[in-house]
Amino acid sequence: MSELKFSIVGNSMRRWRLLEDFNVRIRVGVKVQSVVVPRYFVTDFASVPRIFHVIFPPTGKYGIAAMVHDYLCESGVVSRKEADLAFYDLMKKNDVRPWKAKVMFAVARTYAVLSGIDRRERDARKVAAP
Repeated sequence: MSELKFSIVGNSMRRWRLLEDFNVRIRVGVKVQSVVVPRYFVTDFASVPRIFHVIFPPTGKYGIAAMVHDYLCESGVVSRKEADLAFYDLMKKNDVRPWKAKVMFAVARTYAVLSGIDRRERDARKVAAP
């Protein structure tokens, strides 16, 4: 994976804008898919409450995985579950400590389930099915 080039949005260090397209290959089920996160995409990297920043800062080895995850979730290129699995896979590829990758993946999946995202996606697929 290539290096990210980004700028800070506004006066805080909470949102960053990608300065050039970012190409990445993700695994979706048994397939590998190329994804382009477009220039000017805005991310907060990992959405971590401040109280946990000592252990899980918003950026780190998982920064690329978090930015790609943000894009996948916002764009709808893949389902939320597939985006979460890609997040986990990219963290492993970037040598994030296994325990940390598992915790971050578990939090992402728990949020998707508790917020109803998974249910809404499942319901939308039922409606769209012939």
